[in-house]
Amino acid sequence: MFEDILARYLEYSGYTVKRGMNFTDIEDKAIREASKKNITVNRLTEKNIREFFQEMKLLNMKFLIIFPGHQNMLMLLFLLF
Repeated sequence: MFEDILARYLEYSGYTVKRGMNFTDIEDKAIREASKKNITVNRLTEKNIREFFQEMKLLNMKFLIIFPGHQNMLMLLFLLF
């Protein structure tokens, strides 16, 4: 949320802002959680990212431009909007 407010202020002040965010697909916590839920890490990650974008939309946050780090990011964006 802070990043969104800062980016909006900088844009208002005349700066060009390029925003980006990296999603970590594979990490120990995600592997453990997926194992507990008996699903793949990819499925868990996609669900978490989808929920994150839905929350961004509810908060009326501006969407980012660059999304490295997740192989299916464009597909998720098309499914959401």
